[in-house]
Amino acid sequence: GINAEFFFFFFFFFSIKLSFFHMDASFDQSAPPIWNRTASSVVNGFYSLKNSAASYMHHEGTEAISNQKTVWVLGNEYQMSEEPEKVKDRIFDDVHSLSWFTYRKDFARIPESWYTYDTGWGCMLRTGQMLLAHAFVRHYFGREWRYNPLQTDPSYQHILCWFRDHIEAPYSIHNIASTGLLFNKSIGGWFGPTTISFVLQRLVNQYNEELHENELRVYVSDHTTLYIDQIEKLCSTSLFIQTGSVKNGTTPPSSPLSAGSSVAAFHDLGDYDAIIEPKAIQGQPPPVTRKRVCQMTSRAPQKDWHPLIVLIPMMLGMEAKVNQLYHEPLLKCIQFPQFVGLVGGKPKYSVYIVGNQGEDVIYLDPHLQVQSAMLSTEPHAQGKVHDTTVRMMNIAQIDPSCAMGFYCQTRDDFDDFLNRSRELSSSSLTPLFNIVATSPFEDAVLEEDSDGYGDPELI
Repeated sequence: GINAEFFFFFFFFFSIKLSFFHMDASFDQSAPPIWNRTASSVVNGFYSLKNSAASYMHHEGTEAISNQKTVWVLGNEYQMSEEPEKVKDRIFDDVHSLSWFTYRKDFARIPESWYTYDTGWGCMLRTGQMLLAHAFVRHYFGREWRYNPLQTDPSYQHILCWFRDHIEAPYSIHNIASTGLLFNKSIGGWFGPTTISFVLQRLVNQYNEELHENELRVYVSDHTTLYIDQIEKLCSTSLFIQTGSVKNGTTPPSSPLSAGSSVAAFHDLGDYDAIIEPKAIQGQPPPVTRKRVCQMTSRAPQKDWHPLIVLIPMMLGMEAKVNQLYHEPLLKCIQFPQFVGLVGGKPKYSVYIVGNQGEDVIYLDPHLQVQSAMLSTEPHAQGKVHDTTVRMMNIAQIDPSCAMGFYCQTRDDFDDFLNRSRELSSSSLTPLFNIVATSPFEDAVLEEDSDGYGDPELI
């Protein structure tokens, strides 16, 4: 009625006001601490209002799912023909098991900036975290692992700790934002799909030995082209720690922030009253081991192949939305068993797309909560990291600038991915990406300083 309409227009008006305020205020790195604290409070307050309105307009649970069409979630097929309510419960368990990283506030400020929050600028960073977290879960636990809110899984908690809002967490907002400096992205600046792909690749490579026993590989496509010889060289040889290039096995330069850096070490930022120091980190869960993976998946690691994460930044049309010619191949890629998600979403509004039902895509949204910083290793103190709503939007609403991720644990997985991709390309007038046998680069160099198609800004 009247109250609902008033609430909607009130939210719409202040969302517009917020966008102008945020452009003018929150990127001033030289502003005094009192101004930045005020900016933080106002921005987070407006986003809380916006999120309340968004929650009001969304269905809860699985109400958005139709009883008529097949649902796909990260390569898993759910037929709705029999006992749809039970099938919906399984879909909910699948989506609910995904790590959900939202906007956060009140963390120790990111070095070389005043930022103690990522509200309004960090959505692509958060969706990148979600994709990477699922790839890790797929790698260590297998596709059928499910989150149980009634029983703590120490190994899963260990993975979550890698994403804490703290400089010592390898895949934290601090390290992602600071690594963006290497790609000419200022802290607080908006990442596009190409940038987040190369930043995640660099961080995984940087921490590969420490966290993943030098086992994982990350390949970022070169302008939507996958070169098989590059990938085979990357996955078939003993690991060389590298970032963005497959060249002579050289060790890359370190990230602007090392894992052991101290916020206080950046002494040129002035008034430290603005710093919110993190709480002591205690009770680190036991490390994830390869033995557990083999036990859970009944599949031993291959000696001649390293598990691979493929990231493909792409531009699906030149308008504000995905060209309709790409709808069908995009939906078919979402159904690949190797699919680990797509980051992109609405124009200037990045979400993590994980599945579809017909022309509607299923997604996780980092904007719907502004939570306190995730600093603790204790589950009860981490805030909400699993969404309780299956959210859907029509594929026509997706921004054409996006990045798609795939995970191939074995050579057989990779060959299956290639076969599916070639079959899709041969049957489509507009393939999403190309597969080429041999790279034109003499040393198989991947250009990590390229910003793809201009990387349209997403907040």
